[in-house]
Amino acid sequence: MKKFFAILALMLAFCVNTTEAAIPKSEMSLGGVRTGVNISQVYKTYGKPARKETKTAYMWGGNMQFVTYYFGNGSFYVTEVKGGNKNFGVLITATTSNNGIKTPAGIAVGDSATKLKTKYGNPDSVENTSEGTLYIYSAIQTKRFDTMDELQIVIKNGKIIKITLEDGILST
Repeated sequence: MKKFFAILALMLAFCVNTTEAAIPKSEMSLGGVRTGVNISQVYKTYGKPARKETKTAYMWGGNMQFVTYYFGNGSFYVTEVKGGNKNFGVLITATTSNNGIKTPAGIAVGDSATKLKTKYGNPDSVENTSEGTLYIYSAIQTKRFDTMDELQIVIKNGKIIKITLEDGILST
């Protein structure tokens, strides 16, 4: 009987998912906002922002404007990038409080790291930051030249404290 349980335990160990995450593009959304959308689409869902900030940075061979729109109490925000006569749309979406903003799988600030791993598996990478432990999940690349959107989730004391969706164009 001991041999049976030893073999069963060994078989179960091989079934545990230890691979990196493979998140479909359909999961790359936060609060219903996907990367690349126009800010007017965000306004339709969330109304006018409580405030906005504009910063300029030299990137991609020119000056780019990063306009961040803060909604509600400011714990949910999106950043739109413009440069020259091109509007790249929303490239960053983030939330820092349990305000109802979730991923399509239902992951929200305040959820446990265990729930996160149950829904998405092991992250593609893990980094220690001043905020906490950063789990990074990349989107499955469906086309050869897709940018790799990233779902970045900060964990502190076993709980999610921040979720950010970032367009892969920012890391290229």
